[in-house]
Amino acid sequence: MTKSKLIEIDPLKLPADWCVSNIDSITSYIQRGKSPKYTEKSDLPVINQKCVRWDGIDRAHQKYVHPEQYDKWTSERFLVDGDILWNSTGTGTIGRAALVHLIDSERLVVDSHITIVRPAKGIEPKYLHYWIMGNEVQNSIGVVQSGSTNQVELSKEAIQATPIPLAPTYTQKIIVNKIEELFSHIDAGVEGLKQAKAKLQQYRQSVLKDAVTGKLTKQWREQNADKLEPASKLLARIIDERRANWEAEQLKSFEEKGNAPKNDKWKENYKEPPQADVSSLPEIPDSWTWTTITQLGELNRGKSKHRPRNDPSLYGGDYPFVQTGDVRAADGLLTTYKQTYSKKGLAQSRLWPKGTMCITIAANIAETAILGIDACFPDSVVGFIPQNENVSVEYIEFFFRTVRADLDRYAPATAQKNINLAILETVSVPLMSIEEQRELVLQVTEKLASASRVEATIDGKIKHSLPLKSSILAKAFSGELVQHNSKENTKDLLDQIKAEKEASAETKPKRSTKRGKQVNSGRKSLLTVLNEQSEPVKPDELMQLAGFSFNEVEEFYIELAEISEKVEQLSPDEKKIKNWPYEKESETKLKLKD
Repeated sequence: MTKSKLIEIDPLKLPADWCVSNIDSITSYIQRGKSPKYTEKSDLPVINQKCVRWDGIDRAHQKYVHPEQYDKWTSERFLVDGDILWNSTGTGTIGRAALVHLIDSERLVVDSHITIVRPAKGIEPKYLHYWIMGNEVQNSIGVVQSGSTNQVELSKEAIQATPIPLAPTYTQKIIVNKIEELFSHIDAGVEGLKQAKAKLQQYRQSVLKDAVTGKLTKQWREQNADKLEPASKLLARIIDERRANWEAEQLKSFEEKGNAPKNDKWKENYKEPPQADVSSLPEIPDSWTWTTITQLGELNRGKSKHRPRNDPSLYGGDYPFVQTGDVRAADGLLTTYKQTYSKKGLAQSRLWPKGTMCITIAANIAETAILGIDACFPDSVVGFIPQNENVSVEYIEFFFRTVRADLDRYAPATAQKNINLAILETVSVPLMSIEEQRELVLQVTEKLASASRVEATIDGKIKHSLPLKSSILAKAFSGELVQHNSKENTKDLLDQIKAEKEASAETKPKRSTKRGKQVNSGRKSLLTVLNEQSEPVKPDELMQLAGFSFNEVEEFYIELAEISEKVEQLSPDEKKIKNWPYEKESETKLKLKD
């Protein structure tokens, strides 16, 4: 992110018919929204921060005002076409702005986290919106915002004081048209790049499908047919070795216990791995055969026996601890991780060897990666270790990518999706000779790597589109984007806006000084609080001392206006305020007149 800095506009570098103004001077209304009482559905939608997007209002996140509060919104608070909604609170959302386009004269209001900025007559709304969108304004927000890290705010005063290079009205329209023309070219290019990226993903899927159906290596297989072992013979040898290894382990266990078997009846305890049900499986090359993952090696869940699982003593050691998110982010080969086990953690888990294939069975279903390191993982991850060197773990990992969607469908539709080991044990896998497995892995790896290189180029071009737009906006508001000498005068425009605002203020019905309801029993009158102070106080301090809540800002200023003749405002020293004039309002102090 670019470092925050105040906006600096040199009027001498602007076209002769431009001037430097501020947002307060070119708007007819600036006001934060109100905190409503919500209901599930009503006739009055309320827009919140999530709705505010640079390209408009996202209605998917809108809420609704309770009918009993309909009369709490005065007429000026209802949105009109051309209003700009400016997110004014929250790290990550502050500063984003949307232009309002009403549908069929609908009624809309905003909550207290958004400021309504209503351009005056003679100000093109899109012109102001594009200025807010640009780097000059966005990079200044970090300076002018107030509040703590998690409660940052863009105050009304900061918005009012925000400078803007002001062009004559007709020039504003020409600039907006040019911006939109150039942006549309960029957007069309980006959309084409995104479509190309989507096609790359289809290409990857096509490569994997061709690999596991025999199409990819068809020519190679035909050229080497006389050198390849039939997969059925290879599978038989793997299954025999699997049983032989089990029997050897059992005999070793008998020997360690000093309990040699008297006969071979113990061999009946061997559990044969499930066989592939070929009745519903697609055709594969004649030299291939169908098998199951468990016939090809060990398939077991990870271990994390200790409870609670988050016991700090389990973590922080030298043993990598891989979790489902690490598998998903690995892109085939897993070498990075976010957590480690201590010796205590290792003791209640298992250290799987480098070359183990990890399969997630919770949260992210059937995501796969091959360990590039020795690592532990919990029971939400299943490990597969090939029986011997005649089974390529890279090939098995590629195959599992092709059945990911099918396995995901086995997961129940619950908040925490998961599948069990029994489902994986029956997954049918096409097996071919080890030579063809290696050739297949080589071809797939090369094609996927090529696709990744193209994708990286596409991503780079998409990323480059953002600074392109920023550059266009910078030129637009420096007067370099379009060349147009207007007979209009921006000084006259500002005088016209000022006169209209003053006329509107005179004709606007004044609020009654009589309180429509009793003052909250927990509040003090402002005169009482000011009388109690030995030193002048800031408005926000006075508000807090008097017992007004954050949602009662408007009521506070109404009461302050009612006693204005008895209150003196002490303006701050410009030299003592670093961010003048943005902090001027917040540094003003109040006291009772002598």
